[in-house]
Amino acid sequence: MKQWLFHLAVALALIPTVGAAQNLDENGQTEPVATADSLFEFQEGVDDPAFYMREYFRLLDEVLIPALEKANVEEAKVINRQYADALKRLTQQLMRFDDDDSKRTTIVALKNYVYSLAVSDQIDALKNALNDDLFRERPEALAYAQYELDHLESEKRAFIRLQTVIYPLKRACAENDADTANRYVDAFVREALDDDKLAKTAFSWADEIKNVNPKIELNLEEKLVDAFMKSEDPIRKKLAEERVAQNRFKSLIGAEIKVEGRYLDGEEIDWSQFRGKVVLIDFWATWCGPCVQEFPNAVKLYGKYHDAGFEIVGYSLDEDLNALESYAKTLDLPWKTLSQRRTLDAKDENGKEYLDMASYYGVRNIPCMILVDRDGKVIDTDARGERLEELLQEAFQGVETEEIDEQTLQKSERTRSELYRLRCERYKKALEVDAGDLNALHGLIQIAMDYKEWYDLAEYFERAIRIKGDEIETLGNSAYLLATCPKPELRDGKLALERAQTVMNLTNSHPYALATLACAYAELGDFQNAVDAAQKAYDIMKDPSGNDHPRAKQCLKMIESFKAGKPWREE
Repeated sequence: MKQWLFHLAVALALIPTVGAAQNLDENGQTEPVATADSLFEFQEGVDDPAFYMREYFRLLDEVLIPALEKANVEEAKVINRQYADALKRLTQQLMRFDDDDSKRTTIVALKNYVYSLAVSDQIDALKNALNDDLFRERPEALAYAQYELDHLESEKRAFIRLQTVIYPLKRACAENDADTANRYVDAFVREALDDDKLAKTAFSWADEIKNVNPKIELNLEEKLVDAFMKSEDPIRKKLAEERVAQNRFKSLIGAEIKVEGRYLDGEEIDWSQFRGKVVLIDFWATWCGPCVQEFPNAVKLYGKYHDAGFEIVGYSLDEDLNALESYAKTLDLPWKTLSQRRTLDAKDENGKEYLDMASYYGVRNIPCMILVDRDGKVIDTDARGERLEELLQEAFQGVETEEIDEQTLQKSERTRSELYRLRCERYKKALEVDAGDLNALHGLIQIAMDYKEWYDLAEYFERAIRIKGDEIETLGNSAYLLATCPKPELRDGKLALERAQTVMNLTNSHPYALATLACAYAELGDFQNAVDAAQKAYDIMKDPSGNDHPRAKQCLKMIESFKAGKPWREE
């Protein structure tokens, strides 16, 4: 639950460094911008933390950015001064609430506050912030304020660059002015070669600028790659190589894929032997929970389609070969796994180094499952879960395949059970050392959620609550399980309602707490209160534009269920 709001807050923290260009008149001069303080006004004293989270977003998205779009450097400084004042008042409102989301949003708002002070030349205010209770009680925000003070000149240079290079470049793209845009492109590349901070985000900026007007010919990315490759700086060279690799990955579908390296047992793969077969190349690691969760499904589909010509080749990114070997031995998967570590450490019979497929194709996020056709050309680069099954049905259409027999199903379930045991092992060992280790319990709770091990999950929740009874996330998730668990013997509507109400009090009616409260009411048969609570949760979470978050959509489904007199059940 909390994870989504936290990522949203982090995303919002980046918005002040993103915007559009200055607004130029027909003579190429910057038009003056009206920046009345009233633009940053908001209602104070509202007893709802979600209101101030929404106001935070509004100030960024609807007030700050449109104002900066039209501003020159001096006007942008004035805007940032006003924005800083608004953020300080906003954090004072958020400090009235004790829920974790409000605390995290406060930290992010304070970071934006000191950034705005820095770029608007309010140095005394920035220094005073170091002694302000707002910061002294929040070490993370205090450290960021000190960072801004220590890197004042570079931050101001970056701010001026935004107003004089990046924003005008975006504006020229929006106006389809290729000549002006390309002049700014050259300036951007020079800045990226000169400034290390910009270099690290240069390709992200290139993507954003390209999206302003995909039709305009800029060649910004190509110029950045060329300049970085020629640079003597190893960091810039690596950034360029990574970008080339990412583009290579994006172009994989319909193209042949290069496959080489060493298996875990040291044997060299002969990719030519796989021609004429449909092959799944699975990039994974033992420490990657979502990766290993794919194994039971892969085992099942391997049993069904193997005799018809389906193969799987694993590609492990593990550095610890002992852990990988132990894992492989325990799982006893019916296919072989290439090892990145073995590949990097070995050479072929001619003394040539092998291609590291993960680096060559820019595979940074795993699981990454690539399906290859009989001619060695890539069908799909995200062949996971149900999608893998659909793709295999299509690839083997008209081909006689095996039914999934009991032995294959048992193998799939054994794989799942072993994976669950292996993932829990280190946390259980930690609890043997310290039965009060909340971090270990939280790890077990997450794994039990992933695998839907309801009995274990209920046990871990109770143990965590006995150790720390006022932990909002544990109480809230426990209440949700007690109200919605598919195992009737684990449901307890009365206890669910009690815990949901506690979370409501601790979070000042957070929407997720409201949704959990609604489920508890429904479990007790009080469907009118269930509908009311779920409706309140939806009203807070809904997107005015109609692009609702999945949690908001789930609230609508809850309301339908409750109106029909049916409790909500976790699937």
